[in-house]
Amino acid sequence: MSGANSLSEALELQSQLTQMLSSAGLVLRKWHSNCNELLNSIDSDMRLSNASLNIDNDDTVKTLGILWHSTSDVFYFKITPLSFEGPLTKRALLSTIAKTFDPLEWLSPITIQYKTIMQRLWKQQLQWDERVPPDITLEWEQLAKDVQLIKDIKIPRFLFVDSDNQFNLFGFSDASEKAYAAAIYCRSVSDTEKINVQLIIAKTRVAPLKTVSLPRLELCVVLLLVKLMDFTCKALNYPISQTQFYTDSTIVLAWVGSHASRWKTFVANRVAKIQTLSSATQWHHISGSANPADLATRGVSSSTLLTSIWLCGPKFLHETFPIQTDSSVPSLNDAVPEKKYCALQSTVVPNHLPEVNDLLHKFFSLSKLKRVTTYCLRFINNCRNSNDKIIGLLKTSELTNAMYTLIKSVQIVEFNNDINALKGNQSLSCRSKILSLNPFLDCSNILRVGGRLRHANLAYGHKHPILLPKRHILTDLIVRHYHEILLHAGTQLVQSCIQEQY
Repeated sequence: MSGANSLSEALELQSQLTQMLSSAGLVLRKWHSNCNELLNSIDSDMRLSNASLNIDNDDTVKTLGILWHSTSDVFYFKITPLSFEGPLTKRALLSTIAKTFDPLEWLSPITIQYKTIMQRLWKQQLQWDERVPPDITLEWEQLAKDVQLIKDIKIPRFLFVDSDNQFNLFGFSDASEKAYAAAIYCRSVSDTEKINVQLIIAKTRVAPLKTVSLPRLELCVVLLLVKLMDFTCKALNYPISQTQFYTDSTIVLAWVGSHASRWKTFVANRVAKIQTLSSATQWHHISGSANPADLATRGVSSSTLLTSIWLCGPKFLHETFPIQTDSSVPSLNDAVPEKKYCALQSTVVPNHLPEVNDLLHKFFSLSKLKRVTTYCLRFINNCRNSNDKIIGLLKTSELTNAMYTLIKSVQIVEFNNDINALKGNQSLSCRSKILSLNPFLDCSNILRVGGRLRHANLAYGHKHPILLPKRHILTDLIVRHYHEILLHAGTQLVQSCIQEQY
């Protein structure tokens, strides 16, 4: 089944198809068209005979399971009566529902009622040949009376697509506690400003048996809509000016308009997929009363469907551009559900305090620097361990720990590459300034000098002195401190005492 915008294009297409299939030994027969000129160009024995025509008149043809009236060029339906003899059972109900063939789901507002009835039967765990409960039987009888009006529903085959037309697609989605639905409409504007809007395709799903929140259902149908739009664009194979999406859920708009990582897994996975098939600027808010997809989520009668916005789309699509819609993304706040809250943990690492450099330049006495650093570390400890606070006078162990903290902070800055290599059990670079000292990290991660003195009968600090940079403010403070406590002794004595530890 195909079509063309002109008789010449249709004749060319018919000729190409015939030749291509004939080369494979296949002969196309039963040709039919809404154009008499095209039919007259085809041999009579290749055309669809009157004996093969369906139903009430000679212009009605069954095409891919759907009735096509070639003269008026519309699709329509003729539904088998839903009544039958015998008791109404689940088996009989499903058999009758299966007779309604609607591949593009143009009758979704009607057929969704069939689906929800079947789901209710499954919830009640009825056997196949068990009689349906009275309430469902009554509801089914009402549907059976209404089904005959379906024959009055007409779907135009031709989309009014021309090379000069502006052709746009608009998708709508909605969800309820019973079902969710998506519908796509085409809007074409001719060079004479004639606007044509019609339904192309729809999809419906019953809500899952497991209870799911309404915003999650709205998100599921939004994902269904973008997939359906992607399929439609590829199937039409025609340049589309723009595609727009509409939903009445502000929560879903907030989800889609922000990064997927902000939400919990269920929402994040679907938002990521939606964002790959659409952009945030394509999404708009629409009121529930103007949303045609709302009809397919709750179900309506055939008579209501004929006069509703389902077949022709909402009113604003028939207006001249620019179409006024709310395209603003709702502001995100704490009330938006499914937000993923990240627990932020702040860890204070004593051996690399960014404030150490400020302390070194602020004090000119090593003793005062150690006391201030000790109070800083005590404050950090008391904040982290409210049940084990340290109070009272400063202890020698605290002063020693403060000195080690200062040394490690300086070493990390001055010997960073060497420390990283030692932590990774790697060899030092041949360009390292301390390579000849055979350095290592002790149990406190302080960089010390190695060598053969480790076997000597000396104090640990004598065998493995701490490494300090040659020109650094901390080194100067240490030298000045020893010079003062040794009562301004000579250079050799001061150096000898310093080298007992550094």
